[in-house]
Amino acid sequence: MTRSKGRPRKGRLADMTIQPAEDECYEPPPDEECDEFSSTLDLAANVRMGTRQMYMRGTSELVYFAVWQSHKIDGRWEKVVRVDCHHGTVHRHDFARSGDNEMAVLDVIPVKGGTSEFLGSWCTRIELVMQNEWEANLRRWHGDKE
Repeated sequence: MTRSKGRPRKGRLADMTIQPAEDECYEPPPDEECDEFSSTLDLAANVRMGTRQMYMRGTSELVYFAVWQSHKIDGRWEKVVRVDCHHGTVHRHDFARSGDNEMAVLDVIPVKGGTSEFLGSWCTRIELVMQNEWEANLRRWHGDKE
């Protein structure tokens, strides 16, 4: 006796996981539709933190942010750490002097409703973290295991 088509094999469970549609990933609008506000803050000699915030043109709706720390060596600014919100997530890039880049996802950005407040909350939180952890970030960048 043959099995009928579409019938699951004995002992195999059906995949019941919820998979979001690929088009449900938050992406900020094009730069042409936004107003940009950037700033830098010197944390110490040759150590700088920068922010970039993008708002929908003519509004207070935050649609993108990036916060980073860099270190000046031999007249050139080197990336130490960056947190941004591309590709539907708030994620952190930890750079190393060797050129390595470790990325960690911190949160998934909601596609609908409250996106501006969500991004604003993360941006404020990350700015404080960068100001408080800049020395540890710099040690990690240099390869110190502390």
